[in-house]
Amino acid sequence: MEIQNYLDNALERLFLNKTELGYWDDSENRIIESLHHDEEWNWNYKSSKNYRYSLFCMGMLLLSKEIYGLNTDKYDDKIKKFLVTIKLNKRKFSNTDLTYGALLSLILGKKIYGLDLIDEETKSLFFKNLEGLLNTTDNQNFLLLIAAKYFQQIYASEKIVELINKVQKRIIKSLHKKFYFDTGDFRAAYHQRIMYTLWGLIFSSPFDNSEEIRNIANGIINFIYENRRLEDNSFIFHPPIYSINYHGIRIPVLSLRSSKYLYACHQTFFVNAINFYRYFYKEEKAFEKEKNHAMEWIWGKNRNNKNLIEVTGIHLPPRFMNLDGNHFLAKENFKGSYEIGSYILSLSEIVFSSKD
Repeated sequence: MEIQNYLDNALERLFLNKTELGYWDDSENRIIESLHHDEEWNWNYKSSKNYRYSLFCMGMLLLSKEIYGLNTDKYDDKIKKFLVTIKLNKRKFSNTDLTYGALLSLILGKKIYGLDLIDEETKSLFFKNLEGLLNTTDNQNFLLLIAAKYFQQIYASEKIVELINKVQKRIIKSLHKKFYFDTGDFRAAYHQRIMYTLWGLIFSSPFDNSEEIRNIANGIINFIYENRRLEDNSFIFHPPIYSINYHGIRIPVLSLRSSKYLYACHQTFFVNAINFYRYFYKEEKAFEKEKNHAMEWIWGKNRNNKNLIEVTGIHLPPRFMNLDGNHFLAKENFKGSYEIGSYILSLSEIVFSSKD
């Protein structure tokens, strides 16, 4: 099965050593941030102390195991080493590092592997950041609601449920008529800020407000597909102009150039939102056309009529494409490990569904 090959190749690339153009660093027992390329697709790695992208990647990888039964037997030793590395380094992570994937990785690592990853300090960090969602103006922090679902499974408490319900109400109240979450985040209308928030909201739906969240998810998926999708089924990064409610003041945001950028990871962010909707609401075929169109853009139905997995030379789709079909732009000439995490998650669902 071709999709299985795509998945196998992505996993292999992720855990291949960085000196062999992979994302694994043996010296630090972790996934690295990114690989970089020139206009001729010559790849190299650059040393970086940042963990952020790899934390998201690990969270998505473990979600793939938890929900879709992704087989990682070949890589479990490295996964466990990285989880221990995350635990040991948690004090130096920013709050957004913690919400972006560190806490989810530790919680799912404990749940899946039974590792001793959650100490009292980690619990304290979890509650601090969950409470922080009540006031955050950084919408990607709402990814923590995914971790909250699994934290509640392990350490059930009324406090967690109470906090989740309060965060839900805040997100629901912030929904803009153009289907982004208007919490004061200056990048609220960016594709990933919408998708990440929606992911978290869907994962929180078993706790309360299930039908309301279902209606919101329906509305967002339909709106993005009808209003952000271009003729080749790619999604624009964000509208050229939108506004945000910042402390009661409506502020216009204008960003013409980047509004025309297209990203492969945005296709999978959208697909994963659909897959989470299907999973939690038991609708196996919901948004089938929308899902297929988004993935088919990666596999060849795009403005270049090329299977993007074959473009880069490393069995992964490129990060970037502009409206002219070009893949190279300074500062966008890399492939982040977070993108691979979302890609693996979307492929895992397709492989899992094909086994039914």
